[in-house]
Amino acid sequence: MTAKVHTVFAAQNNAELAAGYDDWAASYEADMGDHGGPQEVVDTLTRLLGPEARILDAGCGTGLAGTMLAERGYCNLEGLDLSPGMLRVASAKGCYQALHEAALGASLECQSSNFDAVICVGVFVRGHAPADSFDEMLRVTKPGGYLIFTLRPEFYQNTTFKDKMAELTQSGQWALTETSEPFPGRYAHFPEVNLQVWVYRRAAAMPASEWNETRAELPANTGVHNLFEQQAARTPDAVALYYRQEEIGYAALNARANRIAHHLIALGAGTGTRVGLCMGRTPEMLASMLGVLKAGAAYVPIDPAYPRGRQELIVEDSGLKLMLTQHDLIGAIDAPGVQMICIDTDWDTIAARPDTDPGLPVGPMDLLCVFYTS
Repeated sequence: MTAKVHTVFAAQNNAELAAGYDDWAASYEADMGDHGGPQEVVDTLTRLLGPEARILDAGCGTGLAGTMLAERGYCNLEGLDLSPGMLRVASAKGCYQALHEAALGASLECQSSNFDAVICVGVFVRGHAPADSFDEMLRVTKPGGYLIFTLRPEFYQNTTFKDKMAELTQSGQWALTETSEPFPGRYAHFPEVNLQVWVYRRAAAMPASEWNETRAELPANTGVHNLFEQQAARTPDAVALYYRQEEIGYAALNARANRIAHHLIALGAGTGTRVGLCMGRTPEMLASMLGVLKAGAAYVPIDPAYPRGRQELIVEDSGLKLMLTQHDLIGAIDAPGVQMICIDTDWDTIAARPDTDPGLPVGPMDLLCVFYTS
């Protein structure tokens, strides 16, 4: 057992950590015995929430906590873990409605405000989930819901967890509900280890004083599209857009916008030019807006329901030479002399363009868009 413990704590990245737990999965429960954490967290949760609660077991491992909850009548359980081997063992127990292969600290592919509680047992330890994991755990917890987790007292004091937990409290994102007294971890080979259970509650609502507090420091010479590119690099698989039954990730949406941008550049768009945008409120509209900005141009929105005279005025006044639209709207647009690019019927041509960021320089005074008010 000690060799397996040393293997997982020597891991240098999530891939090595997952491989270590994969190797350990079959004997994990026998090796660990009745260790501390799962029982104490389950006892705490059942005092706070009834069996109808929707629970995420984050870092579920082989499903110890999930099994205990299922025995008490809790059936709305989901689990996540970075180890496929551990998840296979957990799945065989039949207590989870869904299991997700994911690492804490990265973006979670779970809907926001989805769970009444998120529990996390034995995961906040050296070389495992970082303190930043709390950001995503909070996001997927319902307002007023609970985050219940274990920490070693000295680990809390000597790592970034103490500062991160204080930061989330000071910003009003959660409030401490209770903390247990330290209790023995009951690890046969590590009798000196103690644990504590921490319980936080996500803020039920944003304080009214913060509703309009939207200021943020942004780097100079960085455009909106650059910020989107940075987010796509950080969380490529996270959902950027929900549309009807469709989910589009950041990387996929960024790639669409890049192809549109390269197509526009090939047609002459660039810094100082203006590109018309006339289409329905669809994912293609957002990809087109980003694509125009990535090409260095500014977009000019034109509502297809506008009277033809108003459309013509906007086209002439803004000096449009290119317009992104959809094939079924061509008849509703009055734009003589403007090259029409139909995102739907011209997509085969657009899709052949590179999906890489154009990387054109942008300045704080470059034009972003032009709106015509009534």
